[in-house]
Amino acid sequence: MPADYDDAALIPSTTNIMAALGKKLSDPALRLMFSPLRLEQNLEVDDGGLVGRFDKHLGLFLHFRYMKGGRDLALTHVLFYREYEADGARWPGTLPNGLHFDDSPEVVFRKITAEPIKHYDEEFTGDATWKFPEYTLQVLYSTMRNYILRVQASAPGVLPIA
Repeated sequence: MPADYDDAALIPSTTNIMAALGKKLSDPALRLMFSPLRLEQNLEVDDGGLVGRFDKHLGLFLHFRYMKGGRDLALTHVLFYREYEADGARWPGTLPNGLHFDDSPEVVFRKITAEPIKHYDEEFTGDATWKFPEYTLQVLYSTMRNYILRVQASAPGVLPIA
C-alpha cells in the first residue's frame, strides 16, 4: 500500500529526520519539523518513553526515550517500513545511505561498504547493523524475496530496537 499522498507531502526529508536523532522532544526545531504530521496528537506512551506511530499512512515510527544520563525524552530511534511490514504504508521518502526498499541484500552490502558490527541470515530474513559516528543503522531484509523490509536508525550511543 502506498503512503497517503496528502500526508506524504508533509513529511520532513530523511536527511532532516536523521539530523534530529538525539535531539530532545522539547527542542522547538524538532517540534516544528514534525508539526505537519501532528506529532503531539500522535504520541503514545510506550515502554520507557513515547512513540509517534505514523505506520498506517507513512510507514514511519519515531521513538522518544531517555538517553543515558538524560532527564528529557529524545528522538532515539526512527524506523522506516516497507508496505505491509508494519501493517501499513510504505515510507514514501528516501532511505538513509542511498538505500531503496527494492535493494537486495547484496546491493545493501555494496552500497554500505563498511563492515557491519552485527550480521546474520536466517531462513526467511536477515539483519545487518552498522555503527557510524552520527547514528547506528540496522537493515532488516527478506532472504526469500530479496528486498529490504525495514530500515532503523538509532541515535549515537543507543542500541537498535530488536
